[in-house]
Amino acid sequence: MQASLIILVIAIIGDRLLVLTIPLLGRVPLLDIVVALLAVAGVIKFIKTSSKTIPLFIWLGSLFIAISGIALLGSARWLGLEQIIQSGLFWGRWVAYFGLVFWAAGLGPKVQQVLIKILG
Repeated sequence: MQASLIILVIAIIGDRLLVLTIPLLGRVPLLDIVVALLAVAGVIKFIKTSSKTIPLFIWLGSLFIAISGIALLGSARWLGLEQIIQSGLFWGRWVAYFGLVFWAAGLGPKVQQVLIKILG
């Protein structure tokens, strides 16, 4: 997990410098890709190792994701395809950043303190 923290820090530092061009999506910062991959890894680890009880903030975050996703789909009748894709990418970015909660929960206490110092 310490390697993933280093990758995250490098992606944060080079946010505007490390940009990939992806067909149909355009320019995507490497930070977004790193965050999405860390979030997926964190969720998988959380599912495998967590207890049966899920904290309230995860329920509330999941509820927000569901409601905002439904609102995004419902707005499709008023927005064009390009606007829906753009909005969907912002929604996906929010989901990925929420997924970092699972990744950070899997870090050791010392690494969590370092992360807090870096981000704080």
